Parts: sequence; structure tokens; C-alpha cells
Amino acid sequence: MSAALYEHLPHLLSRLRETYPDIHPKLIEVSTNEQIAALSRNEIDIGFVHPPLGTDERLDVHGYPAEDLIAVLPVDRHTHGVTLTDIARHGLIMFPAAQGPALHARIMDTFTRAGLEVRIVQEAKRALTMLSLVAASFGRRCCHDRPSALCFRASAMQRSQTYRCPPGHLP
Repeated sequence: MSAALYEHLPHLLSRLRETYPDIHPKLIEVSTNEQIAALSRNEIDIGFVHPPLGTDERLDVHGYPAEDLIAVLPVDRHTHGVTLTDIARHGLIMFPAAQGPALHARIMDTFTRAGLEVRIVQEAKRALTMLSLVAASFGRRCCHDRPSALCFRASAMQRSQTYRCPPGHLP
């Protein structure tokens, strides 16, 4: 999931609602490549993508500052001074390369340039799934978005005092 969704989208949507209260955006989650294709077919008006775009289409691009890669580790592990070697030893939990080829390549290249071979131990398409896999010690995740921002600055989480979801059953 893009850092744009955590850091920029809530602010942009609030501004859109304030400025154009009669516009009701429809949000869809698709990969960079799918967004480029949808933009070229005029199916969407705006996209949040990871460069390079790999297209000859004429697009107006507004960049956001790049972020450093961060490591996502299970809580029961040491979190100070983690190295790329530590991460490579446990393997990566990654999104499929086709979902975001530029970001996927950037993450993998980080290990290659450090002279490390890293294996992908599990693929998942959604950020919360990847975070759950890390929490279950299936591997580590490197990303340049901020999982800590899952609770947006303008939101809060609180238990409902009046309603509880019925318990789920695992097969």
C-alpha cells in the first residue's frame, strides 16, 4: 500500500470535500500499472503511482518526497540495530512484482547492492495481510510506506460499548 494513502490521501480528500461538496469520489485500489492503463482509457481521473511509470502517455505528475526503507519485524524480536543481513536471514514478505514493479525492484535491489541474497518467503497483495504475516513470524517486510500510520492522524480507534461483532469461526 502506498505511502500516499497513509500520508496524503486523507488530507486531499478533506480538501476536496470542503472545496467541492457536491463531488463524491469513488476510490478503487489497483496497482500502478492498472492505474496507468485506466488513466489512458479515461476510466479514472487521478492515480497514486510509484515511478518510474514506463509509459509514453502524457500525464501530469506531482511528486511526493521519497521515504527511506524501513523494516517491519515481529514484536517479540529485537528492534534496535536491525540490519539487511538480519532481514535477509528471515526472508521477505512481499507484494507480487506485477502489483508494483518499480517499488518491488527497488526493495530487492537494496539487498543486491548490499551483496545479499534474499528470498521471498510469502507474497500478499494487501498491507494488512503482510503485517499479519510479519506478526506471525513468517518473515520480515521492507517498505517505504509507514505501517505505523495505519491509524491516521485525524482518526482514533476505540472499542464500541454498544455493539460487538459475533465471533467468527475458523474452518
